[in-house]
Amino acid sequence: MNLFSKERAEKYENYSWLCDANLGDWIVKILEAYGESILDVGCGNGFMFDYYKGHFNTSGGIDPDITFSEQNKKTWLAI
Repeated sequence: MNLFSKERAEKYENYSWLCDANLGDWIVKILEAYGESILDVGCGNGFMFDYYKGHFNTSGGIDPDITFSEQNKKTWLAI
């Protein structure tokens, strides 16, 4: 089963740089100063959750895309 439409695959290709480990580390360094919990609004496929695990006590994600909802039914809150 292919969860990506052609349009979505093209968007991923254009924005794949957002899934860079250096960017993830940089984002967490900035955000961890603001608290112990995080809610990632528009989290897409949840790429950043691995980065959140070691830095926040609680993390969650929300994304309006049906792909996120289907992939994460048991783990994350999806709307």
